[in-house]
Parts: sequence; C-alpha cells; structure tokens
Amino acid sequence: MFDEINGDFIQWIRCFYYIAENRSMTLAARAMNRSQSTLSIQLKKLETLLNVPLFNRTNNTMILTEEGKKLYNKAITLLELVSDIQKLSDTSDTEIYGNISIACLNQIATCFLPDYISQFRKKYQKVSFTLNTGMHSMLTHLVSSNEVDFGVLAYNSNYAETLKFFHIFSTEMILVARKDLELDISSPITEEEFLRLPLLGFTENCQIHKNVDKFFEKKHCPFKPFIRVPYYDIMLKYISQGEGVGVMEKFIFDSIQPEGLVSYSLSAIFEEVKYGLLIREHKHLSPQAHAFLNFCFHREMEKLTSHLAAG
Repeated sequence: MFDEINGDFIQWIRCFYYIAENRSMTLAARAMNRSQSTLSIQLKKLETLLNVPLFNRTNNTMILTEEGKKLYNKAITLLELVSDIQKLSDTSDTEIYGNISIACLNQIATCFLPDYISQFRKKYQKVSFTLNTGMHSMLTHLVSSNEVDFGVLAYNSNYAETLKFFHIFSTEMILVARKDLELDISSPITEEEFLRLPLLGFTENCQIHKNVDKFFEKKHCPFKPFIRVPYYDIMLKYISQGEGVGVMEKFIFDSIQPEGLVSYSLSAIFEEVKYGLLIREHKHLSPQAHAFLNFCFHREMEKLTSHLAAG
C-alpha cells in the first residue's frame, strides 16, 4: 500500500525541477509561465514536506544542496513517468510509437546504429529517431540533463556518479593506408615504426586526437601532421588520395570497407575502445526507448533493467 499523496505534490516537484534546471527563480517562472511568488510558495511547501533545504540561494542563483541533488534525478524520473501515463489513452496496450532521442558520436550514428534502427523500424513503424551528434562532453551533458533518452558513447572514467555505463562492444585501434603504399612495418605495428609514419591527424574535439598526441608526448616527439580533420570520412578521403596514413577504430573501417585501402593492427600501442549505453541514474525509459534497447541489446538490457529496478 502507498501513503496518501498531496494533490499538489507533482506540481511542487515540477516547480523544483524548473528551478534546478534554470538555477534561477525568475527564469523558472518565465519558463513555466507562472509568477515568482507562486513558485516560491510551491518550493517552500515542498521543502517543508520533505523537511530539507533543496537550494542554497547565493547572489540570486539557486544552487542545489546535497539533498536537492538527490531529489533532482528522482524528480525527472517521476515527471517522465507522469508524462507516459498521460499518453496511455492515445494508444493501445501493444502499440509502440513516439520518438527516441539518442546522443551518439558521429561514428556510432553512421557505422553502428543504422542496421539496428532499420531492423527495429521494420517491426515498429510508428517510432521515429533523433540522433544528436557532437563532442563527447556535449553528448554526456544531453544524457545527464535528460534531453535525450540515452547515449551510445565511448567509455570515459570521468563520468559523473549520476550516469551509468553499460558495455556493448569493444573495438581495436588500427592504421589505415592505401594498398599500393609500400610500408615497411610489422604486424602489429611497433612504437618505433609508428613514430616514423606519415600520419594525418584529427582535430582537438576527437578522442583519437588526444590518444595519438598523448603517445607522441610520452615519446618526447612533437606530433605535427600536415593536416588535421574533424571526422574519419574526411580522413579516408585524404588517405585514398595518397596524402598519408591515419588512425581510426576498426569497426568504422569494417563498416565502410573502403576500396583500395588496407588496415594494420595498433594493438601493441593503443588499448581497445569500449562503447556502450550511457544512461542517467533512476532513468525512466519511455516504452519506445525500452523496446528499442530490448530489441537490439538483450544482454545489456538485462543488466540495465536490473539496475533500474534496484534504483
């Protein structure tokens, strides 16, 4: 049995969420189309009910207290669940519809997700997808701030405690070159051989850039490629023109299978890259997001479902 809930409680939670998101009573009131006095009263009632302060008020900025941080993710989960309940009358029990928003790196959007989305859409034709690509830090923020359903990203040891990572696959790093380019190298390539290669580079926004640059720094040898590019497809164009060789992840090369190019293992130099689901703690998955993850990633969903149930 559940205890009786104040009829205004959900509105108080909604008020708290908007204040937390905007860090300002004024901006929250504007976003909700409510008066500041109304929001102030609702927040005060919520803090009284919970018997904890939810914000520290400093220089007109609302900063979450430790208690407020704990409530924040649970508040999002509650509001997501209420939103799903409100949609129940729009569809039958067995029908899956709506949009799935995913934060993913460019290589995941083009070389990993297409097959999964295509297979899923054959069964669930009323589901649409929005793929958000960009820098890893920006995509992580989209997951953390509940602007997407989940992320498919590379593992990062610096993820916040409020984010959970569930491994899907790993891929090794490889060197890509033209087949007719005579490279006197072993397999896998040694560090000495790697240092003397005519390498193309990625821009600073790319994780591969950080890994390659870090390797050269450890060897006290500056890495100065004649050109840096933002994406792997651009790099493949230059490699095809014979303008050098490049480093990328094996699953990208295997997905595209570029004509006239060959790959060499870099397992002796770089660790494998882990990719997986990134999801917010206490996340309530929409029916369509849950169906997609269960359809594509059965093993990962067992762990995820168990984790969310425990949360």
